[in-house]
Amino acid sequence: MAKARGLDYSELEKLHKSFKKIDKAEVFEKMLKEFMVKQGIKIVRNAKNRTTVVTGALRASWGLGRDNLQSASGDGSEVDFESTQPDAVEVKGRNYDLTVWNGMEYAAAYEFGRPEINYPAHYPLTLSMDEIYNQMPEQFKVDFEAWVKQMGIPFD
Repeated sequence: MAKARGLDYSELEKLHKSFKKIDKAEVFEKMLKEFMVKQGIKIVRNAKNRTTVVTGALRASWGLGRDNLQSASGDGSEVDFESTQPDAVEVKGRNYDLTVWNGMEYAAAYEFGRPEINYPAHYPLTLSMDEIYNQMPEQFKVDFEAWVKQMGIPFD
């Protein structure tokens, strides 16, 4: 217990130690990347749920992250986007980018339609991105508060 001039500074010392944990920018950046991956997973889940099924190939081909994109065959085989790591998020200045994709060659036509052949747009990705984007501020607040408490910093 640290005392100076009769005052107990132990709580202040605990606070100082917890701030030292997040002193490096990498710790906060890792939390941001993990948050982005969680939001990306939600987007992919929603896009899958909004994708109608004929053969199942289009629905199964949604993915997340550039690493998975390069290995996507577009054959409709299920991609394990749940295992996407935070390093899949690209940091460009103050922006954090995460790629959501579909490996099927007709995915763009399904998303945006083909007016020349009277094929309607379905927008599974666009609608999913809009939905999650609108939820992100509140979700970030919840996740950030939990992260701060995990770091041992009192937060009210």
